[in-house]
Amino acid sequence: MNLAPLGRRISSWHQGRVKEVAGEFRSTIDTITTDASKALKRIERRVKKNVTKSRLLQNAVFVLLVAPLVLPLGVVMAAYSVTPAVAPVPPETVTPVTLTLSEDIVAPTSTQASIEVVESVYQANERVKQEAARALALAKPKKVTFTASAVELMTMAGIPQDQWVYVDFIINHEAGWNGTLTYNRQGSGAYGICQALPGRKMASAGVDWESNTLTQLKWCDSYAKARYGSWQNAYHFWLKKRWW
Repeated sequence: MNLAPLGRRISSWHQGRVKEVAGEFRSTIDTITTDASKALKRIERRVKKNVTKSRLLQNAVFVLLVAPLVLPLGVVMAAYSVTPAVAPVPPETVTPVTLTLSEDIVAPTSTQASIEVVESVYQANERVKQEAARALALAKPKKVTFTASAVELMTMAGIPQDQWVYVDFIINHEAGWNGTLTYNRQGSGAYGICQALPGRKMASAGVDWESNTLTQLKWCDSYAKARYGSWQNAYHFWLKKRWW
């Protein structure tokens, strides 16, 4: 019996079966490989996410642990911080200004302030004395001990005739020739025909300064010459200030 054809058939079938099995196996391996590759990618993505979460968690833990230590240290450093030095700005060039002061302007000084205080105290004392003198004058009325005409008085006082018009003007605008006992005519506490302030200054012209018109005129004459140089100058001053 010739078995060669049967052997060829079996061999041919066997080869075909082997190829079929090999193809199935190859297909199975490809499927497994594809699935494994996808699984590996999924695993890789999960690993990356977990690593990111792990890092965030580590950072959060670090902040929570370190922050309580860093904040007090920052507060202490801020409390003891030193302001950084700033470089000085060079001064701008300024054109010097020359101030011209008039003769009437005087720079205030501590000495002047002291003098003003003393003068204020002196003025207060003078007012008290003047009120006392006024009360005394009212309590003890005086009489004029010497009377004469204006011309006679100016002649006896030794006043030059060219000054009489100025003398007459000032006397008549202060208390008048009959105002020997006039007190406080302008509300200043002055006394006498030319309203000396205070009135007791006229004692330098005579002890009877309170009641003698001639004594008062002599003092007025010395006052006009000492303060203004002449009755004429005193007259011009009176016109400007309404007092002398």
